[in-house]
Amino acid sequence: MAISGAHRLHRWAEYLLAILGGNIIYLLLVPHLPMLLQHQIFRVDWGLALDFLICAGLYGLIRWVRKAVARR
Repeated sequence: MAISGAHRLHRWAEYLLAILGGNIIYLLLVPHLPMLLQHQIFRVDWGLALDFLICAGLYGLIRWVRKAVARR
């Protein structure tokens, strides 16, 4: 199954929006998080996992909204 250029561009835009938006949300939350959930640079820790989950959740939300709008 081939993906058109426009479809591929939309998918990359979704990825970018999810990653940037998720990281902004995480950075806004950091001052309110316990130390365990604050990411320490150059480490794999629970803060990094939380950042990933926020980005993944935002991506899922973006895909869900896009499909809901496309069905109208």
